[in-house]
Amino acid sequence: MRDKREGTPIWDFCEGHHKEGNKDTDRHYRMLSFLNPIINTFKQQDWLTVGDGLGREAIFLKKQKVKKVECSNIWFSDFNKKEISKRVDSCQEIDILNIDKSISTDLTLAKECLHHLNRPIYGLYNLLDISSHGLIFIEPHDTRCQNKRNEFTLMPSREDSFLLSSGDRDEWESCGNYKYNFSVREACKLAWALEFPHVLLKGFNDAFGDLYNPPKEGENDLNKFKEYVERCEYLDDLGRQNKRPYNMIICCILKKELTPEQREGVGDFLIIDKPK
Repeated sequence: MRDKREGTPIWDFCEGHHKEGNKDTDRHYRMLSFLNPIINTFKQQDWLTVGDGLGREAIFLKKQKVKKVECSNIWFSDFNKKEISKRVDSCQEIDILNIDKSISTDLTLAKECLHHLNRPIYGLYNLLDISSHGLIFIEPHDTRCQNKRNEFTLMPSREDSFLLSSGDRDEWESCGNYKYNFSVREACKLAWALEFPHVLLKGFNDAFGDLYNPPKEGENDLNKFKEYVERCEYLDDLGRQNKRPYNMIICCILKKELTPEQREGVGDFLIIDKPK
């Protein structure tokens, strides 16, 4: 199936992308599972997913019993929109960089989409504007940025590194931008400048390596995924020991004060409160 406007392949909804046991779905569900403490704490709120052309994040949220979930992307094939709409509360086309300010939600989830924009900071502000409770994004973290004091491996030392483009040729995208990498320090500065009370953080590793290479003789997808998880868990353990920075971050910029129950409910997320 091809997008006639762009001449590029469209991943069809029915190609197993929502079937457990599919290594691609299992990989992304593993990443989304780190959100469970946040989801459980805010499942009564309305959620919007952006850059979610396959509906993967929205359908995951519905599986976690979130009360209301709306899925969005800049464009859907007719087939995908029809199939996704069966599984979530609504589905619509939203351009993050030209967003209709009449759109509103409680929480917005942006998984690995901001770094593909040519103006990601502008997109981030737009999403914060339409989200009454806050914005959650899952994005690559530049592991070449190190905190000299090594207090928290998500925190880089460079002062201009909220968005870093490596400049490497393999980071360039045909849509006209580099794939940006996000840092925590500048996310906090953004939140404090807007007078928001909290930033919640969690790091993890996505070491997909050769997960998508054809299986070797005697190997199957289940074995490859098991090796992938073992590698990720090994790197996550190094991250918890501050021996190696995580290559992915979950950042939740909250616009409302957490209640004591909510603070307890978010589990092992690091809560950074706005300085007094």
